Formats: sequence, structure tokens, C-alpha cells
Amino acid sequence: MLNDIGIIKSIDKYGLEGSLKHLYKEGNYSSRIAYFLIWTNLSGLIGLLFGFLISLGLTIKKKMFWLNALIVFIIALLLNRFGLFHIKIINTIFFSLGNLVSHFGLEYEFIINGTILLTLGLFIFFNKWTNNFAFNYQAKKTNVIPEK
Repeated sequence: MLNDIGIIKSIDKYGLEGSLKHLYKEGNYSSRIAYFLIWTNLSGLIGLLFGFLISLGLTIKKKMFWLNALIVFIIALLLNRFGLFHIKIINTIFFSLGNLVSHFGLEYEFIINGTILLTLGLFIFFNKWTNNFAFNYQAKKTNVIPEK
């Protein structure tokens, strides 16, 4: 969640120390920084919770075992807690195209990176191979042949 893009632009333009001096000249800099940090830290947890609820709803609707969604949620929560989502290799792979357009402005970098991740997620979600993998396992377990 980017609730205050001005802070990000200031850090990008002046660096950390220069942006703090620049924000100090404004009257409400402490509340802006506090709200920015709160929403930045909470947005990952909110996203994980929404993803878990969507996954849980789909697994219940498709009559799959609900514990799968819970296990993935717990693993993702632990990865988020220990900061393993922010590994340099992952950032290099998924955010390199956004870095190419960062000189146009920070907004374009966020739009490109968000589009890439959304496209990847939708591809995995609607891919027939991943759906067949999940539902063929379920069909073998219940001895029902899925319709094609």
C-alpha cells in the first residue's frame, strides 16, 4: 500500500538523510512517517490474509482438503515474519524490468512490477497444468475420473 508516495519520492530524490531533513521542514513529518511505516508493514499481512481467505474458499468450493490452504498460509506467514520474501535473488528476478523504467518515475516502476506479478499469478492460477495436477490427485484419491 502506497499511502504516501511523497515519502518514497523524497527518499528516491534526496537519499535517506536528505529526505529526513526535507520532511523535517514540514509540520507533520512524524505522523506521515509513522503512518507510512504502519501501513507498509501491515500491507503484507493483509495481503497474506486475503490470499488465504481466497485459497480457503476455493479449496472448500472444489471439495479439496482445507488443511492445504492453512499449511501454505503458515509457511507464507513464517517467510514474511523472517524477512525471506525480500531476498536479493527474488528481487532481481521479478523486479528487474521495473528497474529499467525507474528513471521515468517511481510510479512506473511500481506499475510495471505489479503488472508482472499479477500476470504471473493469474497465469499460475488459470494454467491447466497446475489445475490438472491438483484435481487429478483429488480424482485418484476418490477414484473418480475428471471430465475433460
